[in-house]
Amino acid sequence: MLAPLAALTTAADASASLRLVNGEHELAVPAGEWRVEVEVEPGALTTVLLVGEPEGLLHFAVKDARVYDALEEDGRLPRAASLIVPPDVREVGLSLEVSCDVRLLVRRAAPRATLPREGEAVELLGMPSPLVRDDGYLLERPNRYQFARPDVVAFLREGFRDTRARFRRDPIGIIDITQWDGRRPALDVGNPRHVSHDGGRDVDIAIPSTVEPSLQRDHCDKIVSPDPRRSAGHFTSVCRKGTARAFDATRLAYLVGKLAARRVLDRVFLDEEFLEPLAKAADRLARHHVIPKHAAAALQPEGGVMKHLPWHTDHVHLRFLGPKGKAPVAATSPDAPDEP
Repeated sequence: MLAPLAALTTAADASASLRLVNGEHELAVPAGEWRVEVEVEPGALTTVLLVGEPEGLLHFAVKDARVYDALEEDGRLPRAASLIVPPDVREVGLSLEVSCDVRLLVRRAAPRATLPREGEAVELLGMPSPLVRDDGYLLERPNRYQFARPDVVAFLREGFRDTRARFRRDPIGIIDITQWDGRRPALDVGNPRHVSHDGGRDVDIAIPSTVEPSLQRDHCDKIVSPDPRRSAGHFTSVCRKGTARAFDATRLAYLVGKLAARRVLDRVFLDEEFLEPLAKAADRLARHHVIPKHAAAALQPEGGVMKHLPWHTDHVHLRFLGPKGKAPVAATSPDAPDEP
């Protein structure tokens, strides 16, 4: 529902105020400088998405909710920020300045830790900014590339939080999920980073490291060569045998094992150099009753979940079961050719 604009002054009235009450989902914002008050529901997963001409954003900040401002990649629109609303917060303030008319979209969902049914239309929301270190993760890319089904958000948050509580090590980076319009990350700037990752069920995370921080970086010496499965100009990259280093196999086995125990994973893609130490770590955790035996079995080479895939030398790709989610806003340009 489009919020009424009768109470607005002209765009020249700097720092004028707008309000989006609970239950409303969209607000037209004219060019100018604005403070927007958004009513929120404590405990809800909430995403704010500002949509307009790519070069129209001059300033954007989230206030009053103890949430980090959204990461910037290039200062372009769309711009997104997501949070789990703290229990004592009823209103979130946004400070923004735009050089053109834009739309402010707010999407909300209750926490959900169950897979959607096949054919169920589930709207994507952004992965929330972590509030504290004990959340166990951090966002390595802008929130506009971190959209997921709400159940995927819930499963990830539980897994990262439990992993942090168990090992007391550093947060693990989340790299890419899905673009704000349900398509592949960075397709909106004509440079897609993946051949999958549409629909909010594919998640790239950094490989947990014994040498902090656990951010996206290579954990082996790579071999880069032409890819025989694809046309000329495409390459594949795999680890050179015996060069794995700073790989925290136990922490990754625990995190993936927690998800496998919930039976929510379809596939986990990783370079083959890491598969054997991961399987051994999962066995050790199961012997000590840290993860269930069926979860450790899923992480074995014959378990049906783990799969070697080239280019996965610096991150882990988690694919969740269930249908693709629905984008909160329609795509504005056609898809692009596949890129590695």
